[in-house]
Amino acid sequence: MRRTALTVILVSAIMVTTTMAAADAYPQSRAEEVKERREEFQEERADTVQKRIELVITRFDNNKDRHIETYKRVSSRLQEIADALEAEGYDVVRIRGDYRELDLKIKKAATDYAAFIKKLEEAAELEPGASDGQFAQVLQEARSLLRVFREDILDISHFYQTVIRKDLEDLKEQTPAESSSREPATPLLAVARVVS
Repeated sequence: MRRTALTVILVSAIMVTTTMAAADAYPQSRAEEVKERREEFQEERADTVQKRIELVITRFDNNKDRHIETYKRVSSRLQEIADALEAEGYDVVRIRGDYRELDLKIKKAATDYAAFIKKLEEAAELEPGASDGQFAQVLQEARSLLRVFREDILDISHFYQTVIRKDLEDLKEQTPAESSSREPATPLLAVARVVS
């Protein structure tokens, strides 16, 4: 009997110990489990957002360089055409004004773009979940600056298509005031290629 009692006590002690060890091995409750998963998900999402912001900054830097360089080439080409046509005796006052205005629009687009990238970099420094809505606010400001930059790009394109092309077409109809040589320095065919 004593042996049976001792065995029962020993088995009970082993069961209590294993139950306690098993309880320590697993989370206390379902709520804690859900909380841990949520925290892991938020950390993963924060990492994903940070990587995405870095990708956007890189992509927009590449595109910005392409846009601004293209517009600067158009601007310099317009200046070359104006110089050549002026040497032939054409009135290029409107073209020179268009050149100056285009240059201002290009500078405004570059400035607005720099402000957009600066805001994105500011957002990249903040943690998405721990900044009490500041991250969302900075990101929203960056989006509005991006809209301004895109409007600048559309404005440049519209200005080129409606104003500059029209002024170049009007030059075709002009007759030069005086010609310094027999052959024109810039044939009107070159002006037609730039216009189309």
